[in-house]
Amino acid sequence: PSPPVDARIAALVEQLRDATPAGTAAVFGPTLEPATARWLAVGPGELLVSGAVVPAALAMALERPDAAVLAIDRGVSAVAADDCDVAVAHRARVIVVALDTTAADVTPARARGVPVVETASAAALAVAMTAALDRSGPTVIAVPPPAAGPSTAAV
Repeated sequence: PSPPVDARIAALVEQLRDATPAGTAAVFGPTLEPATARWLAVGPGELLVSGAVVPAALAMALERPDAAVLAIDRGVSAVAADDCDVAVAHRARVIVVALDTTAADVTPARARGVPVVETASAAALAVAMTAALDRSGPTVIAVPPPAAGPSTAAV
């Protein structure tokens, strides 16, 4: 059996997969590895788990210039300034989905010319993904942590 996945993360990954065209690759951070079962890859090399999420996604995007690549991880460390510079210079279609992060946390990316969007709902995430997929360069989508409340069940 697969390890349990936080229901919020499972729903988010399924929404991201549904919003992206076939051939979109995804790189997950190690803490999100259980959620990779929710990403339905249709071709080889479209799913990777890496401790260096953004650099790995950037390399994939440079290798596959016609396809978008998602970098999905928790926290601000997912967005390094040097990676932003390379992504902007090469117009790499890397879409960084920074979980448990606010737009203020990723100000360095914005300062380097990367569009940053904060999404507080599934509808806002859908709009942000559509815009990111239409863009010919990098995007950071900040997904803030859930409001304090009852613990989210694992699925």
